[in-house]
Amino acid sequence: MICKDIGLDGGTKIHGRKRFITVELLGLVLRVLVTSASVPELAGAERACSGRFIR
Repeated sequence: MICKDIGLDGGTKIHGRKRFITVELLGLVLRVLVTSASVPELAGAERACSGRFIR
């Protein structure tokens, strides 16, 4: 799904998008979750690890 959500993370001064990547033991990519920068790291990491994606 392609979406144009961009945001601003005030704490780390990141503007745009954040990427959360889940890899296996060998380093092969299992999942990639791209969110707006306004999503907190903890919430994004929980979504990436649990597999719950907003569509």
